Amino acid sequence: MTRKPPILSSSEIDFLDKYNISSELVLNAVGMKKAEYAPLMKKSGLLLASGVTPCAKAGHTLRTSAGHCAQCDPNTVLFSRRHMSTGIIYIAFSEVKKIIKVGVAETSAGQREESLQKTGYGGINDWKIIYAFAISDSGRLENEVHRILNDYNIRLPYFKDGKNILSKELFSCTSTDARKAVKKAALENKISIKEITVSSASNPKKSNHNYSLMIDSIIDWYDQTSTPDFNISFIEGMKKLLNSGGQLSEKQAAAVENIAKKWKIV
Repeated sequence: MTRKPPILSSSEIDFLDKYNISSELVLNAVGMKKAEYAPLMKKSGLLLASGVTPCAKAGHTLRTSAGHCAQCDPNTVLFSRRHMSTGIIYIAFSEVKKIIKVGVAETSAGQREESLQKTGYGGINDWKIIYAFAISDSGRLENEVHRILNDYNIRLPYFKDGKNILSKELFSCTSTDARKAVKKAALENKISIKEITVSSASNPKKSNHNYSLMIDSIIDWYDQTSTPDFNISFIEGMKKLLNSGGQLSEKQAAAVENIAKKWKIV
């Protein structure tokens, strides 16, 4: 079923331009209630709904899938964008504490491992990433995995940026339990994932190679799919990398451009 394009006011167009949001990520939700537009947005990977009930504060009609007014609080849009972002979900293990961490990274597993060790997440500095999965809806899957592992969740304090922080992503379970939780969450939510080779943070050349393999895998998924609606957020993310001179090879850049042209995402 073809979606109707959103009907946007000049102020809404300005808002989208300011935050670099394509109108392709906006659902025409005129006449819909939240219970109707929210699942459609999540299913199609859309960021905003337009033409919905005006907010009480300023009469804006752009809302996130959670029902928040995007124009009154742009941070809700940024949160939603991270929730839908392309990246990897990883499982890290501390040999000293025998604790698992499940999180999301927009860089390679090796770079994230190095970052975890430097920041001492949870007061632990021997983190080793043992599993990683390439995924498009990384934030959404992360939340689902945390929900499945909730009974194992533990909170440990650590010091960061001059503040005491309580960790939220630590679990007293086995790496096998965490890996099963990732696959279960992906299956239940119909999210495609691909396990990738994990490289050591001490080998940046291999780490960059694995990041490239991750991008190749994701491009293959979305090039072969027959349901374009599921790929809009991915293409937007890849195009953003292209426009910023990001980590795409010439071949990968051409593939993303071809997919975008195929679906008329310009």
